[in-house]
Amino acid sequence: MSVRTQYLRLLEKWTLYAVQDIYFCPGRPDLAYYGDGTNGWGCQTNQKALAAFAVFAMASDLDENNVGMSRKKLLELSLSMLRYSLESHIVGSYHTTDSDTFHWGHTWISALGIERMMHAVMQIWDKLSPHDHALLRAMLISESDWLLDNYPVTAGLVSDNHPESNMWNGAILYHLRCVYGTHQRSHCGTAA
Repeated sequence: MSVRTQYLRLLEKWTLYAVQDIYFCPGRPDLAYYGDGTNGWGCQTNQKALAAFAVFAMASDLDENNVGMSRKKLLELSLSMLRYSLESHIVGSYHTTDSDTFHWGHTWISALGIERMMHAVMQIWDKLSPHDHALLRAMLISESDWLLDNYPVTAGLVSDNHPESNMWNGAILYHLRCVYGTHQRSHCGTAA
């Protein structure tokens, strides 16, 4: 058994417990979140969990008996959690669980959660609805524009350097460019 499969077998068992912490939004049964769904770390926790569920759903050697649910159910849950992430972002039509007005995004660390889920989003790419794709694009553009306009790059050789956040912020720009390469920043005319 490969190391990858050994890890998969161990992580599959996590879903038996993780599913107990998935909640559906009142009035929006299409949106689910893992954990508490709050702005900040709550959204990031959801993004990591949806990535795990999406990877499981697409794993060719998934053991549904070990997971305790079908591949179809895993995919449905990951899509619902992705939709919560997209709809509760500043560009979405919903909110985080903190209140009816809170949205996440446009912070020094919001790009980290996005990057933690993007590998899985790419795996379920063909399963996203046109609305999902539109919101994903809007979120990536919104976060990229905010980074370019409001978050200075600090990359000094010895001090004044934030290499970790520079990497995840750069990754957002990279994903936007690779996935939606036609986006142009209207005020500067350069591709994002």
